[in-house]
Amino acid sequence: SIPIACILAPLVGLYAKNYPKIYRQRVSQQQWQNYTSNAPQFTYDFTTPFQQQYRSYQQQQQQQQYQSYGQQQQQSRQQQQRTKESSTKTKEEVPLDLYNLLAINRNATDKEIKRAYLLKAKEFHPDRNPGDKKAEEMFKKVNQAYAILSDKFKREQYDKYGYESVKYN
Repeated sequence: SIPIACILAPLVGLYAKNYPKIYRQRVSQQQWQNYTSNAPQFTYDFTTPFQQQYRSYQQQQQQQQYQSYGQQQQQSRQQQQRTKESSTKTKEEVPLDLYNLLAINRNATDKEIKRAYLLKAKEFHPDRNPGDKKAEEMFKKVNQAYAILSDKFKREQYDKYGYESVKYN
């Protein structure tokens, strides 16, 4: 077996040979640490201004997002209001076609008009549909359609100029 002294002797020799070099490195590292810890140019934290600038940038971005979100909400509310207004306008602007309401042709005779009126009046009569507001409205429109189409002068006016020229409230 090989004695341990034979293995350790070269290692101890290398350490003894390089000890002054290792010692000088340690001393110079300690000196450098002492110098940097006491010198003001090394104690100043260079990241602080960048962190502050980044925080202010983030705050600006958040403010812009909040403002744009508020503007989007306001625009969507305005758009909803415009669509409501336009939908009510379109409902009002759609002219009432009395012939379609009574389900007759434009060249229908007085008998056909009266027959169609009686059928529709029976269908939408308030006694048959108690509490139904739509049925009441339809019943009123059917009565108005019959009043206009059964009168020859009003019917001619309606055919020439449309519902606005002969309607009554």
